[in-house]
Amino acid sequence: DVWSRYTGGSGAPRWTLAMAGFDVTRLEESGSAYLYDWDRHEDPPGSMLWVTNHGRLATATMFTLFFAGEDFAPRLVTE
Repeated sequence: DVWSRYTGGSGAPRWTLAMAGFDVTRLEESGSAYLYDWDRHEDPPGSMLWVTNHGRLATATMFTLFFAGEDFAPRLVTE
């Protein structure tokens, strides 16, 4: 999985990305994640590979925060 539905997966909710400082409305535009755009209703749907998001900024940042947040972002805390 690649962290969140908003980074090409099915896991954590969108607010986790926003909490980390991402403008979630611009993830694809900035190149931070490739998303399937449900609003475009392409026929046929555009091709994509979810795995390409593993090395993109949004997913890499969130995995770093999740697994090493105490070292890399000790003051980033949520309640």
